[in-house]
Amino acid sequence: CAVIKPSEVSPSSSALIKKYFDLYLDPTCYRTVEGGVETATNLLSLRWDHIFYTGSVSVGKIVARVAAENLTSTTLELGGKSPTIVDETTNIDTAAKRVIWGKCINAGQTCIAPDYVFCHKSQYKAFLE
Repeated sequence: CAVIKPSEVSPSSSALIKKYFDLYLDPTCYRTVEGGVETATNLLSLRWDHIFYTGSVSVGKIVARVAAENLTSTTLELGGKSPTIVDETTNIDTAAKRVIWGKCINAGQTCIAPDYVFCHKSQYKAFLE
């Protein structure tokens, strides 16, 4: 069984997740809880078999510290930056399509969504076009 708490930073997405999880998942196995910091703090105060957290490094440290108090295992997927490198041999059409795909898939809400591009000066103009 699992409790899912979507991010309060994107309330429309959170409401959509809750609506469809509640509609299509077995409520005896899954619960979706919406809320902000207070809700997250209350959830972290409970004993869990495992905590999976996706988000910022600063909140990840809080999750890890609280989980350690109960020796709860964790998976922390913390926000990093994912560069894209376009060198002088890159096929620009393919690279541009893949960067846009990577940024737009799941509305950019993946840990591997490209955040910025390092582009060789010989490819810069073509890449922008």
